[in-house]
Amino acid sequence: MVGNSLAGDVQKSAKLRAQLNYAMVNAAIVSWVTKWYYNAWRPETAIHRTDIWLISGHNVSDPNWRPLLTPTPVEQEYSSGHASVGGAAAAVLKAFNGGDKIDVTISSNVTQPPLHVITRHFTNLSAAAQENCDSRIYGGIHFTFATYIGLKIGDQVGRDTVDNFDKLWNKF
Repeated sequence: MVGNSLAGDVQKSAKLRAQLNYAMVNAAIVSWVTKWYYNAWRPETAIHRTDIWLISGHNVSDPNWRPLLTPTPVEQEYSSGHASVGGAAAAVLKAFNGGDKIDVTISSNVTQPPLHVITRHFTNLSAAAQENCDSRIYGGIHFTFATYIGLKIGDQVGRDTVDNFDKLWNKF
């Protein structure tokens, strides 16, 4: 999306990278404070529990269930740090881009058998940020509500970063 568009302007390039990294780090901090405050379990822990713990009375226990992403992270589940950081990045890039619309194709290697390359095409940053969240649910390491809140945290931190960054930027 950014590519070489800032190759000729070192100050704009530095500013975007500073905003992006500042927002992502601060979103991660908020997410981790939330994790320690709520101390929520991961799906693997909840699904392996054999007694009925849902208010509905349904038993969702499956002691043999394993997440796709292993090992399961050892830190608390809520809120999703991955979603928070992705939400912050999307918010900063939307501000830089002047909107949500993009035309980006990204490829990544799948590191679990069968090994292959997955290529994704995104037409807006919101969809990319949402897919970033969904990957944690599909991987079995987050509940939907944790990624939803993580994305909201990241978006707010990213927008606050963009809104307030210029107040101090020129002092650097």
